[in-house]
Amino acid sequence: MTNLLLHGIDIPKNVKSGNSLARPLRDWNSNEKVDVIVTNPPFGGIEEDGIEKNFPGEFQTKETADLFLVLMMRLLKNGGRAGLVLPDGTLFGEGVKTRIKEALLKDCNLHTIIRLPKSVFAPYTSISTNLLFFNKGEPTKEIWFYEHQLPKGVKAYKPDLSNITKLCEIIGNPQKDIKTIHVAGTNGKGSVCNFLANIYIESGYKVGLFTSPHLIDFRERIKIDGKKIKKENVIEFVKKNRDEFEKINMSFFEYTVAMAFDEFNKQKVDIAIIETGLGGRLDSTNIITPELSIITNIGFDHMNLLGNTLEKIAFEKAGIIKKNIPTIIGRKQKEIEHIFIKVAKEKKSHIIFAKKYENSLNPKLAEYQKENIGTAVTAIKALDWQINDKIIKLGIENVILNTGIRGRWETIGEKPKIICDTGHNIDGIKNILLELEKINFEKLHFVFGTVNDKKLDEILAILPKKAQYYFCQAKIDRAFCSKKLKIKADKFNISGIAYDSVEIALKNAKNYAKEDDLIIVGGSTFVVAEVL
Repeated sequence: MTNLLLHGIDIPKNVKSGNSLARPLRDWNSNEKVDVIVTNPPFGGIEEDGIEKNFPGEFQTKETADLFLVLMMRLLKNGGRAGLVLPDGTLFGEGVKTRIKEALLKDCNLHTIIRLPKSVFAPYTSISTNLLFFNKGEPTKEIWFYEHQLPKGVKAYKPDLSNITKLCEIIGNPQKDIKTIHVAGTNGKGSVCNFLANIYIESGYKVGLFTSPHLIDFRERIKIDGKKIKKENVIEFVKKNRDEFEKINMSFFEYTVAMAFDEFNKQKVDIAIIETGLGGRLDSTNIITPELSIITNIGFDHMNLLGNTLEKIAFEKAGIIKKNIPTIIGRKQKEIEHIFIKVAKEKKSHIIFAKKYENSLNPKLAEYQKENIGTAVTAIKALDWQINDKIIKLGIENVILNTGIRGRWETIGEKPKIICDTGHNIDGIKNILLELEKINFEKLHFVFGTVNDKKLDEILAILPKKAQYYFCQAKIDRAFCSKKLKIKADKFNISGIAYDSVEIALKNAKNYAKEDDLIIVGGSTFVVAEVL
């Protein structure tokens, strides 16, 4: 309706307003079918109870976008054509999503998919979207896939905290009623958060933990005493706030941050450990006034958003330093430490440079965790909540058991040994290489994938040459094409085969590897997520 008005087209008088999904699918008659469907159906929402009953059992779901896709297939005549805007990931998933995809590919020729940049519909929404084009009446044989990039230099980045501020105002600013520790950095911030959380848990405190991204379950992002937020709490929060939130056109991350603050406040946590998303200064978490700010280290990552020099990235991370709030710096880096010192001085923040943890490690932890543990221990002592060394040691030893931290040099198979690690930038890959030096194996097999915002040439330059590579791409819009990855790797004398998925790549690695060989899965958090 709005589009018609904006383009000066009179609104047809016979247009009715209502929910098309409320009509049983079987009631749509053949004389109502159409030759062409061009639409942007509602997506990102959950239908009210009972709507799903209007659809056959195999397609029953409450997700609006999925139901509309089923409806469109029903309304299209044989030989008819459709062009739809749907959220990224619509065709991926288990259960109902799988059955909908199977029906689409069987009954329709899905010949073209165009992936759009996240910000293409900004400021109205930042949901990742695809254009789907299909004809009804014949099965899918070949799909042409195109990825539409933003023009060079254009950033999909909101330069302020207005959205999260509005969201939190709607729910009563819960972040103001909880004590927090704020953690930023390039590598190790997730580990630091988990170590901190578990030390406090072992001390008997009720602890909130917010991290990102998740590996398997969305609820990994929001935990209390190491346990994921309850499903019903997620549903309740969405139902209660959806209408007001949607007016703001917030991002998925902003929504999640607001949910975390709300949950921690409702559960009356003693302390909440809050990890930034990717930045600091403009990160949605940066509306809190913490008890302590922590910056783990600075490396080259997310340069399209944070800047292309260590100094620029450091400045963005330093944005979490608050007035009169102490700050822990996890790694002393000569080229950028002056930035932290300057900002801390301006904010009258007492700055402390952490030292590595030199005591014995939990044998399940990688050596590189010494720096992260050292940062966490320095923070514990700086806040002085009267936590003794025995408790600190327990917090370190039981971190995997209590908080469920995964994907950090984690062994997931034996004979051959399979290890996955979420290290995804230059520093992260260097940590993996250091760990490799400590392991005895015959041949190295590397299941490797990455995303499209990394310094790929520099990463490829340091990867081991004496290894068999299985290049892959995760099921996300930011995944770097495995075929292009192989072409780039060839230039660095890195030999391997490109596979369309992580699953197939790992399957082939297992087939070719012998018992005494080693398989590493990494290069991207999203690659690791698909094997856990």
